[in-house]
Amino acid sequence: MVIGIYIITILGAYENVLIYSNQIAQAKYVSSDPDYLSCKKKECQKYGNDGKCEISTCSGSITFHVVNIRTDIEFVFFTGGFGTPCILTRTDVPLKFSNPNSPLYGHLSSMDSTGTSMRLTWVSGDKEPQQVKYGDGKSQTSEVTTFSADDMCSSVVVPSPAKDFGWHDPGYIHTAVMTGLQPSSTFNYKYGSDSVGWSDQIQFRTPPAGGSDELKFLVFGDMGKAPLDDSAEHYIQPGSISVIKGMIEEVENGNVDSIFHIGDISYATGFLVEWDFFLHLISPVASQVTYLTAIGNHERDYADSGSWYPGPDSGGECGVAYETYFPMPTPAKDKPWYSIEQGSVHFTVISTEHDWIEQSEQYEWMKNDMASVDRSKTPWLIFTGHRPMYSSLGADDKFLKIVEPVLLDNKVDLALFGHVHNYERTCSVYNSECLAMPTKDENGIDTYDNSNYTAPVQAVVGMAGFSLDKFPDNAASWSLSRVSEFGYVRAHATKDELKLELVNSDTKDIKDSFRITKNQVSDFRVLNRRTVFQCLNSNPFLQIHVRKNSDLSNEEFVTVTVSGVLLPSPEDWIAMISPSHSNVGACPQSEAFCLQTGDISKLPLLCHYPVKAKFVSSDPDYLSCKKKECKRHSKGKCKVTTCSGSVAFHVINIRTDIEFVFFTGGFHKPCLLKRTIPLKFSSPNAPLYGHLSSIDSTGTSMRLTWISGDKKPQQVKYGNGKSQTSQVATFSQDDMCSSILIPSPAKDFGWHDPGYIHTVVMTGLQPSSTSYYKYGSDAVGWSDKIEFRTPPAGGSDELKFLVYGDMGKAPLDASAEHFIQPGSLSVVKAMVEELKNGNVDSIFHIGDISYATGFLVEWEFFLHLISPSASKVSYMTAIGNHERDYADSGSYYPGPDSGGECGVAYETYFPMPTAAKDKPWYAIEQGSVHFTVISTEHDWTENSEQYNWMKKDMASVDRSKTPWLIFAGHRPMYSSYLVKSTDDKFRDVVEPVLLANKVDLVLFGHVHNYERTCSIYKSQCLAMPRKDENGIDTYDNSNYKAPVQAVVGMAGFSLDKFSLLVTGWSLSRISEFGYVKAHATMDELMVEFVNSNTRKVQDSFRITKKQNS
Repeated sequence: MVIGIYIITILGAYENVLIYSNQIAQAKYVSSDPDYLSCKKKECQKYGNDGKCEISTCSGSITFHVVNIRTDIEFVFFTGGFGTPCILTRTDVPLKFSNPNSPLYGHLSSMDSTGTSMRLTWVSGDKEPQQVKYGDGKSQTSEVTTFSADDMCSSVVVPSPAKDFGWHDPGYIHTAVMTGLQPSSTFNYKYGSDSVGWSDQIQFRTPPAGGSDELKFLVFGDMGKAPLDDSAEHYIQPGSISVIKGMIEEVENGNVDSIFHIGDISYATGFLVEWDFFLHLISPVASQVTYLTAIGNHERDYADSGSWYPGPDSGGECGVAYETYFPMPTPAKDKPWYSIEQGSVHFTVISTEHDWIEQSEQYEWMKNDMASVDRSKTPWLIFTGHRPMYSSLGADDKFLKIVEPVLLDNKVDLALFGHVHNYERTCSVYNSECLAMPTKDENGIDTYDNSNYTAPVQAVVGMAGFSLDKFPDNAASWSLSRVSEFGYVRAHATKDELKLELVNSDTKDIKDSFRITKNQVSDFRVLNRRTVFQCLNSNPFLQIHVRKNSDLSNEEFVTVTVSGVLLPSPEDWIAMISPSHSNVGACPQSEAFCLQTGDISKLPLLCHYPVKAKFVSSDPDYLSCKKKECKRHSKGKCKVTTCSGSVAFHVINIRTDIEFVFFTGGFHKPCLLKRTIPLKFSSPNAPLYGHLSSIDSTGTSMRLTWISGDKKPQQVKYGNGKSQTSQVATFSQDDMCSSILIPSPAKDFGWHDPGYIHTVVMTGLQPSSTSYYKYGSDAVGWSDKIEFRTPPAGGSDELKFLVYGDMGKAPLDASAEHFIQPGSLSVVKAMVEELKNGNVDSIFHIGDISYATGFLVEWEFFLHLISPSASKVSYMTAIGNHERDYADSGSYYPGPDSGGECGVAYETYFPMPTAAKDKPWYAIEQGSVHFTVISTEHDWTENSEQYNWMKKDMASVDRSKTPWLIFAGHRPMYSSYLVKSTDDKFRDVVEPVLLANKVDLVLFGHVHNYERTCSIYKSQCLAMPRKDENGIDTYDNSNYKAPVQAVVGMAGFSLDKFSLLVTGWSLSRISEFGYVKAHATMDELMVEFVNSNTRKVQDSFRITKKQNS
């Protein structure tokens, strides 16, 4: 059986036909035709006298992807495989390209930092100068260069591929500089000549000028190329195709001003024809935006050639091909280092393959370059080159020792490298030590505060094509994120923030993201710390109005229109403020109120915080001015045209009047243009946002809590004619925590009047039963009639409950808000479905409830969000750090996480069956489960009041009545999160109490993912689950060993990533939004993690117990 037959494309068809004298461009086994080996395509070559076929032959066909490489090609048929090949036959005649002189593979690069000139480089078989035609009739003539085999490096003993069998004529490389452009602008061009033909007309975009605000760029290393026809080639980089496809989408979507490819460009490595295939591959992106490069080992290194490293990695190219195809703004030939500024970023690009030791030319250049950066113009300094300083797979210690101090001295913000084929991000690192760690912003993104500079962040980004490198099992302390997947890094720089995201090129998922800020707080959150001006606005046509003929209802989408705009700007935005009399001028006397956020550089914008905001550009017709109106005519012609735009806000009844204010200048430099008249709610006293909770374990009483603008008692009417009168509470600014030196948001600009909180206890109910209620009064109106279900009584058999932590809320109108938890909407939707399907008796939300954190109006948006579920079943809560913690307020942890609320808002909105005020621990029994709910934010140390209570509570449980004991609180004892988020002292003190009382299951939040342990004690697995007949992990607690623990903080806040180092106790780790669904009977506790987006169960486990044991 013949299996080693293959065809190759051979170059230089008129040369020696011996295979080793010519470069093989591509090869394919004929067996890739599925009909070949089975000989389905038969042809009789000889018939016998009897008419029967005596000799049959087989055929096979394969397809090659061919690009114009100028020289004729030929196909040669071999057998013997790649190991012992011999030639069988070859095509009859060489195949010529119809136009070997065609201008091809044009790609752009920047000349300088102005954004007004762009270099275009292309390849042709013709050495006569050609032209680029661009813009409105402009043209430039090309300079022409090439290189020969004599320019390649080699060795006397072992000739290099580039000098010998890998050589392929490169044709002629044309370069032309397009001048007279405008930065951040779009133009068209074509290149070629009448004699050789012209390229298609191509649209391209110039990068922003250095010193301007915004830059969007992609960066990666080590991409190379891969065949589009699955053929064998000299060197294949399998990830390159998906990366290019991903980048094409980014460019098409307008997400890219520039691309930086930092070393190991084509991987031709002496097989010169592969440069043509690479240039063809990148052409869809490199022809449209500037494609800047750094030299790598596979472009430059060769022994005795002047490269710093002596390896033969360039295959003898020695940088000649690279510098010819990719002319960068370097000082001279074979000095491939340069700097360039785009937007708010200064890039210092070095060659790790040339001498960088102290006193070398390159070393002195990089020192002078970085020292000369005007940080008021380009606040971000990014240092980049090919070989890394930090990698879990090792680096050159000498390079680190010599160059790293220069980075620190010049306060480099970010260092980017390739060479290692994965993605890895560090802390703010120097001398292999973390000088600073990132914190989490409101969306859970790692944020480095470079307002207080300590050291550069470094990242390896060599995951763009070459086969991926795996990480070792043990991670150094400086390594914060490690991903071995194909992709590219997408970056967005403004004056205040540098944000980077690793995008998986196959799935388009963001696998890592981080921010470096000169101010730790997001744009919208620093509005109250910006200086505001009344715009110097002489526009008499400007108007802002709301399409409303009546007062506001309890919930609606309100359309706000600005009209009469002379020049629409992407920096135009609308704020929704409440109350309407809020001061939207500067409030300099409150500057000290903001210091705790770390922003001391700007004065406050609004004395009161906006509820939400939207850029008018979210109307797709605004910036293009599709909605035009002529405001002034002269002699029958329009002399003044204005534009308009509309945005919709989701508004709920927050009682106080609202107003919409039109600003320009973005969130950075805002000035006030216009404001609407105040809008009133038609019923500011309406009873709203009712939610239920249990007051005891009988299931016969339920507490209902709601909000109204009226302080007079109201009623709940329920069941068959029963009613109860409400008790009324509220809180004021005086109840909020603060500091003499640093007042809190809740005390000042985040305050919003909470109205009056009404609570009623409905008694005389039946457990596990359905009833109805409505609440309010004749004076303020009544809620809708709502069906609700009581939980099962403690000691009954069955309980179905949901549990999660850290949900918060997100806007329904895509507006900017103080704190957004992106997963919350899908979790709430999924829970509503669970309720409709009858799968829920109770809900437990264990900490980090609304994330209002001192911006009090956000409690109302949260209560509105959960109302469809919390109004129908018991909604039980535990307190978290974002409800309680504040310095000197009595919280166990001193951080400012509650924004000054100090548990007051939480305990008023969510009265649980606790012992007393500010003692938010309690126990409750439902069905077969006893829940012990603690506060991790209050003192839990030995002999504290809470410690003694929890010991007594768990010891008193009648396990014959409620066999399952679940312990819940906010901060976990065990977590594999990348950043340490557990308190060893908490575990040491409380864990023995759990073991002593044979707790079955422990549930925590705080870390924003899902993780499940073995039966664990003191970080050791005392028992492992077994698989039941359905493959579900099953813990047998008839033979009790230790609790199972689970982190369930994945219900809303931006997700946390896991460490790559898996500990033995961690059995399931999922970083997806969702909730936990549990079902308890007397014999079994079944728990499932449900992905709220897909509704799929992604983890499930059972805890079983024989009741006669």
